[in-house]
Amino acid sequence: MTKETDKLREKSTAITEQIKELQNKILEVGGVRLRAIQSRVTTTKGLLDLANEAITKAEVGQAKAQRDVDKLQKAIEGNKATLGEVEAELEVVEGDLVSITGDLEVIRGKVQEAMDASTDVQDALGESKKELDEKLEGINGFRALEVGWSVSGLRSSKETG
Repeated sequence: MTKETDKLREKSTAITEQIKELQNKILEVGGVRLRAIQSRVTTTKGLLDLANEAITKAEVGQAKAQRDVDKLQKAIEGNKATLGEVEAELEVVEGDLVSITGDLEVIRGKVQEAMDASTDVQDALGESKKELDEKLEGINGFRALEVGWSVSGLRSSKETG
């Protein structure tokens, strides 16, 4: 087997060299024109390879962009749902605000009534205090007279006694 493999390698090498010789002969026969065409073919193959790379990159970019679009659309849908929830909550809060504002007005009215009543009570208290002071003056005056009579009664009993 090894001998056969070696023979096949020799034949392969010989065939490869014959191919190279034939290519060189073809190039010599075709001359400059064939070499120019071969150069163009090589250049065109290079450009084709570059174009294929660019297409592949563009396809990869397009796939990524599509994934990004899908992701953003899902985010938009989620945000729309969240916005709906927030708007519903806002309506509830606004309703509560209207209710609370009405309650606040009622409370303000009651506070004003209480302040007015407090003023009336203060005025009445002032009047009562004034009356009390006047009556206390009368009582104190009466006591002073009573004490004066008692003292004068003591003096007269001491003088008579």
